[in-house]
Amino acid sequence: MKKIIGLVIGLVATLGFVGTAAADYPVGVPTVTTSSSSPTAGSPVTLTATGFCANAVVVFSSGGTKLGQSTANASGSASLTITAPATAGTFNVTAASTGACVASASLALSVQAPGGGAAIPATGSDTSSGLQLGALAVGLGAALIGFAGLKRRRPTAAVA
Repeated sequence: MKKIIGLVIGLVATLGFVGTAAADYPVGVPTVTTSSSSPTAGSPVTLTATGFCANAVVVFSSGGTKLGQSTANASGSASLTITAPATAGTFNVTAASTGACVASASLALSVQAPGGGAAIPATGSDTSSGLQLGALAVGLGAALIGFAGLKRRRPTAAVA
């Protein structure tokens, strides 16, 4: 009887250690994805980290700035909704967990300017005045050529 009780206690202890050890390892290969492959500047975007340890605190950051954190569920997934940067460009986003379970993953977030294209810098100059000046120069040139042609076409008086 003592042997059976010893086996049961040993089995329970072994299962208890296996259960806690599993929580210290990532569920899969850590990755980060976004709800939009090319979000517009200033729009909401959801970051999702998968493959992390169950119940791990996952910190999302970009360029050393903490964007926020979320606790991974039993499947090792954590999500955070952020506002995309106000300027267009590519930003490196990292998801990392620390403590007993260390894991990290990153992705390049490509933020688009409003309107879907690349940002065109505003120079503050107006091109219409330059176009008007060019049209005036072309018109004056054409008039001078026309007058020069008229002067050459005048008939000369016949010498008798």
